[in-house]
Amino acid sequence: MTTTINRPGVAPMSAPPPDSLHIMFRCLGYLRPYWRLTAGSYLALLGVTGLALLVPQLVRATIDRGIDADNLRALHIS
Repeated sequence: MTTTINRPGVAPMSAPPPDSLHIMFRCLGYLRPYWRLTAGSYLALLGVTGLALLVPQLVRATIDRGIDADNLRALHIS
């Protein structure tokens, strides 16, 4: 899909559709003055995601230890 731009006295020209990567880099360019804040936000996002992935592994380890050792107290089952 091309967009035609008409201007008086100028031959019409068609503008290519913007591609997603170009738009993303242009948006990231607006963050350049705030690069420290942006980098910190991404690091915090990665940290929180890592912790969210760690919780199921801890639950798995607790259940496995409780079942393997036949220790229902480890599972908090009375």
